[in-house]
Amino acid sequence: MGSILLTRSAALWVAVVAAETVAAAVWCWRARRDRVALPIACVAVAAVVLDLAMAAIECRCLEGPRAVVAELVPCAAVRPPRPLAGLLRAWYHVHTALYLAYPAALAAACYRAFRWPPRLTVAPPLAQHHGPPYRTIAVRDRALLPIAHPSSAHVTGPAVVAAWWFVCVAFLAAAYPLPIGWTQPALRVMHSTYVLGGIVATVGAWRALWCWSHRALLLLLTCDVLVLTIGAFARPHVFSSWDVSRAQYLTAWTIAIALGCLGSKASRKIDMAT
Repeated sequence: MGSILLTRSAALWVAVVAAETVAAAVWCWRARRDRVALPIACVAVAAVVLDLAMAAIECRCLEGPRAVVAELVPCAAVRPPRPLAGLLRAWYHVHTALYLAYPAALAAACYRAFRWPPRLTVAPPLAQHHGPPYRTIAVRDRALLPIAHPSSAHVTGPAVVAAWWFVCVAFLAAAYPLPIGWTQPALRVMHSTYVLGGIVATVGAWRALWCWSHRALLLLLTCDVLVLTIGAFARPHVFSSWDVSRAQYLTAWTIAIALGCLGSKASRKIDMAT
C-alpha cells in the first residue's frame, strides 16, 4: 500500500504485491474446503486489488505521486501547489478511499471470523480420531464453522465498518483542503479506528477455539498496529517513510502464507485419518 517513487520502493512494492498474491491463492484454495478461511482469503484478494488500483491511479491519473506529495509532505520547498482541483482532486479522493479500504476490510473480516455463536461442537468422527478439540489445531480448523452459523455480529460488525469507511471518505472529501500537515494525522486516526474495531472483534472470541486462519488475521491486525506505532505513521513524513511499512507488510504476508500452508497440511492429515 502506498506509492512507487524510487527503485527500492518499487522493489518493495512488487515484493509486497507478490506476497499478497501468493497468500490470496493459498487462502482461497483453503477456503474451498474450510469456510472458516474465507475472511482471510477475502482480505488477501482485497489487498492485491487495492494495491494494483492505487498504483494505477498514481501512475496514470495523479501524474505520478504529485497529488499524494502535495497532501502528505508538509515541507513547502518540496510540496507541489495545492489545493488540487478538477479531475486531479477527484482521483486523489479515490486514492484516499482505496487506502482506507484495506484496514476497513481487515476489520470487517475480523468481525466475520472472530464473532462466533455461543455453542461450538466438534464433529463425532473428529473427536473419535483426535480427542478433545483443544489438543489438536487440525480439529479446531475443521470443526468450527462460524460463517455457517452466523451471529448478529457477523452482519452488524461489517456493516458498521462499511458505514464508518463511507463517513471517513465523505469527511475527507467535504473538508478538503485540510490545513497543511493535518492530512497525515487525520489518516492515522481513521486507520486507528479500524484497527481498534478489529481488536474489539478478537476480544469477543478470546475463549473460543482458534485455527490457523484466525492466527493469520491476528497477525495482519498486529502488522497494522506496528504501522501506526513504529512504522511510517510514526515518522515526520509518512510518504517518504512508507518503505518501512512496506517491509512490515511484506513480513506479515510472508508469515500469513506459511500459516496457510501449515493449515492446509493439518487439514489433509484429518482427511486421511477420517
